[in-house]
Amino acid sequence: MQGILQFTPPGHLSVIVFFILSGYVIGLTNQNPISTNTLRYEYLKKRLVRLYPLYIVAIVLTILISAACNLYYSYQNIAWHLMFGQVAMAPVLHYNLPLWSLSYEIVYYVLFLVLSTYKINPLRAALIFLLLGLISRICQGPMASSVVSYSYGACFWFIGVAIAKMPRENTPINYGALLAMLVLMLSYERLNLVASFIERTGLDFTEHEVPSFFQRAISLSDLSYLIFCLPLIMNFTNRSFKGMLLMERLSFVIPGLYLVVYVVSGKILQEHLLNTLYIPGLLYVASILIYLFQHEFNDIGNAMLKKVYGLGSVSYGIYIIHFPILMLFNEIDYFSGSGFTFTARVAIYLVVVFALGYLLERRFQPWIKAKLM
Repeated sequence: MQGILQFTPPGHLSVIVFFILSGYVIGLTNQNPISTNTLRYEYLKKRLVRLYPLYIVAIVLTILISAACNLYYSYQNIAWHLMFGQVAMAPVLHYNLPLWSLSYEIVYYVLFLVLSTYKINPLRAALIFLLLGLISRICQGPMASSVVSYSYGACFWFIGVAIAKMPRENTPINYGALLAMLVLMLSYERLNLVASFIERTGLDFTEHEVPSFFQRAISLSDLSYLIFCLPLIMNFTNRSFKGMLLMERLSFVIPGLYLVVYVVSGKILQEHLLNTLYIPGLLYVASILIYLFQHEFNDIGNAMLKKVYGLGSVSYGIYIIHFPILMLFNEIDYFSGSGFTFTARVAIYLVVVFALGYLLERRFQPWIKAKLM
């Protein structure tokens, strides 16, 4: 896309939200300490059965599509992927880059066993990993970038565990505010002023310091997203904490301040930068309007969110296969070159991805789970 249609979906912010939700789900389903070898075995078995079968399918599909496009991977690279060693030990498969987050997820599953066994407060664990990330960045030890990235990611994950331990509110979910925050999410990654300031501290690894992005995938500046993520997750899970409303409102103020800084600094006059703001700016305005009139949008938000709840049950399948399918579509030049063909190709792509995600999650996963459990 060019001109005012330039828009990048909040993929990175979505992964951060996923880390928090993942920690939340694990914390919610494992309230009692996992203190015996039998319980540890059952916990790890459930996690592997949930992730590994579909993960293997995704790797096989990626290898086949890559080979069809004349791209091949070493046996060593594939072996590391089979052990979730991508990022730390091997580059991520080029035709399925989203697999990087699975290596992080497995590390956090194992760390949760330690937390649960020794009854460590998850917020204390998050603070420990924050300090570990800062120390690793300053000391520049071996594999420092990966340690930093995994540590900051753990902050989000264990905050999710902490949220699971909080009591639910007795009041109904505010779907109007939740809808406003979901719309805000579409623009927040582009308009995050706090992240811009943290990046200036020099505590984040730059692209010139590491071999690949995925070794610095989660950075210190990403912690600024907590201002947005905490109210979002709290609204979604119907929980609260002292000062949440203030943080919620601050999350709507920050993008506005970003736009003000853009105007004052003169960057708004640079066309290539201005073009990237049109759609995020419109989405931001829409989120503000929904938030201001959230009570009027409560029923609409409730109805809309109920329609997409079903996506949650197939989201993992969609996540791990959407990228190789996208890369395959990019390699096919047939039926392309116009606005109509682009729209048609997007529609076909979405149908294929959602259909495969459905088959993996609703057909294959229950079958393999019955065999393994």
